[in-house]
Amino acid sequence: MMSTTCHNQLLPISSAVQLHLQHKYAHHFYEVANAFLLKYNVESRFCYTTIASSKQIDEDQFEIVRRMENTMSSRPVFERIVFNRADNSVRGYTFETDQDKAYVEHYVYKQGAGQDAEKTLYDMFLYKNPGLKKLLRFKLHNWGVQTMEGIIRKEAEFAQRFQERKEALLEAKDKLVQEASDKFKGKIEEIKAKAAIRQSSNH
Repeated sequence: MMSTTCHNQLLPISSAVQLHLQHKYAHHFYEVANAFLLKYNVESRFCYTTIASSKQIDEDQFEIVRRMENTMSSRPVFERIVFNRADNSVRGYTFETDQDKAYVEHYVYKQGAGQDAEKTLYDMFLYKNPGLKKLLRFKLHNWGVQTMEGIIRKEAEFAQRFQERKEALLEAKDKLVQEASDKFKGKIEEIKAKAAIRQSSNH
């Protein structure tokens, strides 16, 4: 099985980066991390994935290993993905087999800093020459960004609709409570009025 070495001790197959792609999401890290998990439900025609294993590394880090079949390789590759709430990051390492200890690709989603504190930065580093598949790499990168943006947008729309329905239900509840209260007060006043009439007639 894939090594359980801490991700800080993992090394690439080469010190030279062959391809570097990046993107800046105008969304908070937790929105992007959530979309990253949900995107596995939206498989492209280029890729099919399954979760091979998962585990809790420590109180801040959670790891999943996914087996991925795609058009970039004639055989499955394995991704080790570490979610870290301590530094607000998602780090992925791609291995050509589940026995490899050196990764061919590394990507990271992390919360921005300073003026970008409310944004999420994405970087992908490829350490193996993509050759003729370089153009396909760009297409997959763009597809991934568009998919993530679409998921974030839909999640925001769903949250807004949920909040609107919640507020409508609360408003309807308040209205029913107020109507019941007014009706009860009316009954009390009616009883008081009848009691007063009976009392005056007795005199």
